[in-house]
Amino acid sequence: ASKTDMAPVAVGLMLAVQIYSFGAVSGGFLNPAVTLAVLLSRRDKISPQISVLYMAVQFLGGVVAGFMAFAGTETSFCFDYAVMSKSFGTSFEFEMFFTMALCGIVLAAGTSNDAPNQYFGFAIGCSVVGGALACGGFDQGSFNPAVTVGMNIANYANSNSKINPSLGAWFVFISAPFVGAALAAAVFRGTRGNEFEEVMSKE
Repeated sequence: ASKTDMAPVAVGLMLAVQIYSFGAVSGGFLNPAVTLAVLLSRRDKISPQISVLYMAVQFLGGVVAGFMAFAGTETSFCFDYAVMSKSFGTSFEFEMFFTMALCGIVLAAGTSNDAPNQYFGFAIGCSVVGGALACGGFDQGSFNPAVTVGMNIANYANSNSKINPSLGAWFVFISAPFVGAALAAAVFRGTRGNEFEEVMSKE
């Protein structure tokens, strides 16, 4: 990850590009938390069996990306609230809230009756940019358990690394995004009743 102020913008733009590239192939699900949110939103958008396969591939992709980043930059980092000199609760709140926002826009713009549209990738990318900028200085802004796993494992492989993630950090950066995903699915189900009425009428 670049240490410049433009890093969040770069990440969000690349996410948008990948979503536009692979949206028609696999839905553009690049995040296990997003996959969980879509599964919990029901509507037969993804089955439990397929969601497990998606998550496995996403975590594998995260590990590969982590080592590629390490090889390319010859440096690494880990996700740990101690890096920001903040508490367990600060990172948990930010990771949960902004992953909820990310999953919410995926559900609304990418999987609802509003889709297909031309803005879904841009909207999803912007949610990551906004989240990363908003939590700057307070949280590292992963919002993706696969990214956390990949970068942390690559960091262990770096003999020059000055810090490795604590057990508490692993818990926060893995569990908080999944909690956010569940909350996003709950909000979607509570505010998009027409989506579920249509599913029930088809049955």
